[in-house]
Amino acid sequence: MQEQESLSITGSSATLSSNAQDPGLRLREAMDQMLPIGDLSPSANPLLHVTNYALASKGKLLRGRMLLEACRAVAGDAEKALCAAVAMEYLHVGTLVHDDMIDRDDLRRGRPAVWRQYGSDMALLDGDFLYFAAFQMLARSFDADNARLAARVFEVFSTTCMDLCLGQALEERLTGNCAARYEEYLEVVRLKTARLFRAALEIGALLGGGTEEQVELLGTCAEQLGIAFQISDDLLPFTSDSATIGKPVTSDIKNHRVTAPILAAFAEASETDQQMLRAIFAEGRFDERLEEAYQATRAILNRTQALESMEREATNRYQQAINLLHSIPYSEGCEQLVALANQLVQRNR
Repeated sequence: MQEQESLSITGSSATLSSNAQDPGLRLREAMDQMLPIGDLSPSANPLLHVTNYALASKGKLLRGRMLLEACRAVAGDAEKALCAAVAMEYLHVGTLVHDDMIDRDDLRRGRPAVWRQYGSDMALLDGDFLYFAAFQMLARSFDADNARLAARVFEVFSTTCMDLCLGQALEERLTGNCAARYEEYLEVVRLKTARLFRAALEIGALLGGGTEEQVELLGTCAEQLGIAFQISDDLLPFTSDSATIGKPVTSDIKNHRVTAPILAAFAEASETDQQMLRAIFAEGRFDERLEEAYQATRAILNRTQALESMEREATNRYQQAINLLHSIPYSEGCEQLVALANQLVQRNR
């Protein structure tokens, strides 16, 4: 058997084994081998155990893969963007660790959330650890000759981190507020969800040597995809089941989390149904009867056709993004971005 090449984690790029021929596999392999562990041995580093747990269920790695394909879409070398793609995934997982703790969600992808497995203090530290690991990985994308590019990429990345925090803070205004304006919801989604997708495509295009026009176009495309993704995600508790989505379908109701279909339903609901939605999400009168609240909410969504209207909204956003992608000269990277876009909105978990 031919011996695999080892992974180099220093310098401006990473070299992976010959077994990983496509960007998605290369990213998955890199995430398994690149985690910074500091001066302590792995066995003596408690954060490494927690982080390995957080990273064990990697999901589809959509943000990192999209970064790599954006690089290829502008005729860049995805190998040189690999560390940045790993950074994007570390950042994303760090936000999930903190989100679960803030929302007190017990499960993440069918397993106990990090805070449930290791406690809130360790979850807080681990989320922070992943954020700083992301910056360290991003720094490995550059050498001394790329100072201007590095400054631009780090500006995008750090601004994204600040927007994520702002989005989380603004989301508190939506909690229990069924009468919130849809524009308020979109602002939260733009900051908390779409911004990370936008950063992925912008950074991929920058590292691939894309023009300013290409960077802006891919960023706008990503923002539309991110909004479509979040709306589709909001629909899942009412179109799928707990086993499939990896957490209770009653999670949003338990946390009084007002999502796109709830806002759409409230806008079209009768006064009686509006009172029921307020009782569930604003007043917490059903906190001990979550299944009853869930069934009542589903009935209102059906009566107002809110699920159908939000499905159309997600489809329209997706189509706008695809139209933008088609304006870029055809490449394998563009083709793969379209395929990844399909995964974002045509999903059941």
